[in-house]
Amino acid sequence: MFARLSRLIALICASVVIGLYAAQASERADDRLIVKFVDEARVRLRGAALVSEEGFDLTEVDRVLAQHQRPAIVHLFGRDEAAIDARISLASARSGRSLPDLNGYFELLVAPECLDDLLDALNRLRWVETVYRPAVSPPLPHDIAPPTPDGESLVLHLDPAPVGIDAEWAWTRPGGDGLGVKIVDIEWSWRVTHEDLDSAVGTVACFTPGTADIEHGTAVLGELVAGRNGYGVTGISYAASVSLVTDYPVGMSYSVARAVECAAGLLDPGDVMLIEAQTYGPRDRDDDGINDFVPVEWDAAEFAAISVATAAGIVVLEPAGNGAEDLDDPVFGNDFNRAHRDSGAIMVGASSTTWGPGPDLSRIGFSTYGSRVDIQGWGDDVGTTGYGDYFNGGGDPNQYYTELFSGTSSATPMGAGAAVAIQGVQKACGGPPLTPAAVRSLLVSTGTAQTAEGPYPGHIGPRPNLRAALARVDEDNDADGFKECQGDCDDSRIATHPGAAETNDGLDNQCPGELGYGIVDETSGDSGFHNAAVKTEYSWPAQAGATLYHVVRSTRRDFVSGCFGWDVALTKLNDTAVPTTGSGYYYLNRPIAPNIGSWGAKSNGVERTSVCP
Repeated sequence: MFARLSRLIALICASVVIGLYAAQASERADDRLIVKFVDEARVRLRGAALVSEEGFDLTEVDRVLAQHQRPAIVHLFGRDEAAIDARISLASARSGRSLPDLNGYFELLVAPECLDDLLDALNRLRWVETVYRPAVSPPLPHDIAPPTPDGESLVLHLDPAPVGIDAEWAWTRPGGDGLGVKIVDIEWSWRVTHEDLDSAVGTVACFTPGTADIEHGTAVLGELVAGRNGYGVTGISYAASVSLVTDYPVGMSYSVARAVECAAGLLDPGDVMLIEAQTYGPRDRDDDGINDFVPVEWDAAEFAAISVATAAGIVVLEPAGNGAEDLDDPVFGNDFNRAHRDSGAIMVGASSTTWGPGPDLSRIGFSTYGSRVDIQGWGDDVGTTGYGDYFNGGGDPNQYYTELFSGTSSATPMGAGAAVAIQGVQKACGGPPLTPAAVRSLLVSTGTAQTAEGPYPGHIGPRPNLRAALARVDEDNDADGFKECQGDCDDSRIATHPGAAETNDGLDNQCPGELGYGIVDETSGDSGFHNAAVKTEYSWPAQAGATLYHVVRSTRRDFVSGCFGWDVALTKLNDTAVPTTGSGYYYLNRPIAPNIGSWGAKSNGVERTSVCP
């Protein structure tokens, strides 16, 4: 009986496939689905079964899966759920944004004959937010035909604007070479044994890469971190540290979203993530059987993972893609309308150069474009490591160099290198890292404008100009008398600077390391503050539903000793103690009724499990 039923299900699936599956575009997987459940259900995989931690009834989900040969289910992001939840919680608190539940994404390994029928059935279920066929590994956005003409040298993109991005000038500023900033490059593979890529040795993380298109990753790394060593080429941010995360691991399915999530765990606020990938859009305008290329965030899981990364303070750059698509076209709905949907990433289009097919700074024909595209980089004639068309070291791939790297793949590392230089100078000045939104705004507002001339209209934004951008980094933006390089720890708030008077505004108005009234635990998101008028008063924002709080004062920032505590029903208390000369007091609080709350996170993002013995 059961065997006959299984055969009947297979026949039902097969009947659906006739006239439907054969018409599907070849660039989308024929044996996998990505499904995302609504956040409020908190759907999780327990063993081989999906369950709702909020008690939602998933009977219909189970029934649909059973009717379609019960596909195998894996957690899309493949990592510890608690670690992902913790990162989302911290990113949400930091950004003030509601973020998607990445643990609610799953990959279904589906029998091909059942795929379209199962997709349709899941789409009709109330607890399913989205379900779609993921992209198979698209070609990396490079190798544009016809071959671009030779440039005059390998590294003119390092030169002053408007031709280059003025990276060499940035190197004269402390941190302008990327020192102190981390980069993660996401793509297929790299040749880390290349003679000019010493900084990349031993930096592969998260997953095991294959060797497909290894020259592409090698070229990208050369643009970013090739050594300044007297031979070969030099990277824009040659002093930055780098990690490499593949989106096409050995023995695993292709997934940019999975790579982005894991890469985010390697980075701190202010660091930079470069996504060297594109995906297939919704149409095939030239009828070549392949849908045109668009940014990876067109797909839901990639958009969600990027959104969490930028909310955590990581600057993410992604190529617009080599599809010559207009992202403002109605076919995309509002998905590339920043007012409606914004991942926070910096999107990079490709421009022609002085030696290219169009006027310098104009859109090159293959580049996807639109109002969502933020900045441009060179789309042809880029000199870097790899390929060997310029110099091949007698046939040794570890000595390959090119002057023809092209595509939005060559353009996007220029934006990434500029972002690294900005964050490096900001860090060297002693200021806090700029937010992803601030870096994006700075690159756009100070860049060399796109030319209106050329055969290919369409917005790709300005080309980075680091001399102009870094001049803004060392300005007194909030007019409080202090620049970043003079130690202003928050140049967006006039009330916060070295030696500032404490005000009852929920902030520590002095900068980290200063002692005196108003000292709070500068590593915790739920710290309180002193009232400038009543210096013994400590207060904090109310937490929803809390009726009783426990407050701890310590002479140590790590709260391991020197402690005193109170239980209070209000959201303030008067502490009559005065710190001794040269010391300060630090405070934490958490609700203890009706439920016990959290002490918050330490500076490394790890949740505090205890405070004071």
